[in-house]
Amino acid sequence: MTSRSDRSVHQTDPDTKLFFWKPAPSTLEQALEAANDDPTRQELVNMLCSLGGLHVHVDGTDEDWRPTTIDIGCVDPTWQCDTATNDLLTLMRRAGWRLESVSFGARKRLTFREVSDSGE
Repeated sequence: MTSRSDRSVHQTDPDTKLFFWKPAPSTLEQALEAANDDPTRQELVNMLCSLGGLHVHVDGTDEDWRPTTIDIGCVDPTWQCDTATNDLLTLMRRAGWRLESVSFGARKRLTFREVSDSGE
């Protein structure tokens, strides 16, 4: 049998601080946070492209007669779930865009319209 005295117990120094390990924020978490900072259209597109698995198409940027739209095609299967869709909706809403339409086919496609100062 092993007695209690055979196991040594070291007291922790009272000045020792324990730091809990936190993982680095994911690219999605970084994009969601950056969307709060009113990104430009180009910054937003760059954020979306950095997420991977998405096809991003911007339409109507040089045409004053119609609103600018961003189509996001969910190419990667990980973007097909409802949680990922909610993340995209949250990101775009924070950046000042509203959902215009959703289409389902070979891949899910979300179309967003830029919200103007008048709310349209």
